[in-house]
Amino acid sequence: MSPGGGSGINLAIANAFASVGADVAIYGRTESTLVAAAEQLREHDTRVRTAVAARRVCGGSPDRR
Repeated sequence: MSPGGGSGINLAIANAFASVGADVAIYGRTESTLVAAAEQLREHDTRVRTAVAARRVCGGSPDRR
């Protein structure tokens, strides 16, 4: 599973695993980015799962950035 797997180094890591036949799961905040990344990963003939992450965690507290 690769958090933020729709782009950058995390997508590169997911690609590395997929290129050697591993099934991968990626998640991030933007569905369209994940869909594009999943299409790229499926070129390795591997199974890919995606999930869109929520900004609130456990008790519903907002992200405090």
